[in-house]
Order: sequence, then C-alpha cells, then structure tokens
Amino acid sequence: WIGVQPSNSGNQIQRLIRKYGLGACLFLFAFLWFMLDFTAAPAHAQFFRVAEDWLTSAIPEVDADLVSLVFNVLRALFLIYLGISLVKVVNAAQQDDDWKTLARTPIIILIVVTLGDLLATYITGTGA
Repeated sequence: WIGVQPSNSGNQIQRLIRKYGLGACLFLFAFLWFMLDFTAAPAHAQFFRVAEDWLTSAIPEVDADLVSLVFNVLRALFLIYLGISLVKVVNAAQQDDDWKTLARTPIIILIVVTLGDLLATYITGTGA
C-alpha cells in the first residue's frame, strides 16, 4: 500500500471486497470504528495523566485537545516501541540468541519513563 498510485486505490478496495466479501469488509470497518471509539475514552491508568492535566490547567491558552493529542502520541509511540522490542526479545529467545542484551534497553526505557511519571506526579501534585 505504500507508494501506490492514487488511481489504484479503488482497485485495491475492490480486490479486498472480492476476496473477503462485502459483509466481512463492512464488519471489519464497523469493528474498527467501534474499537477506535471505545479506546478514545480516557483510561484511569494512563501514564503522564497528572502531567497532562497540570499542563492543561497551568497554561489555559493552550488548547486542551492539542495537549491530549501530544500526550496520546507519546503514549502510543512508547507502547509501540515496547511491543516491537518484546517481539524482538521473544524471537531472539526462540532462536537461542542472547535475548538479555536485547531486553536491556527497553527495560531501561520503561524504568526511566515510569520514574519520569512518578517525578511528574510529585512535582505537579495529584491534581486533587
């Protein structure tokens, strides 16, 4: 799909519909729509939630949606990085490679982000 000419995009959708059927494609679209709608609600256990709330209240001129977008992008990048690293570590362990050296960097980053979240909570307060 990367580098596809704009004129071919309709053909790809038609091929998907022919291959899997219209019902399956509509079900997939509806499922993705509802999952995105469901996951758009804020979770109570998100990291850097207190820092996000503090930044929104400390600088009232900044749009709250923009602040939420920035923090959600950071969260998504962090989780994608951890997921990719986990796959690499499991793959290395299955191939009897040295998986401990591959796991070291993601664990350090996880600890640093967790400590950063704790420090941000202590510095900015709980918001209550």
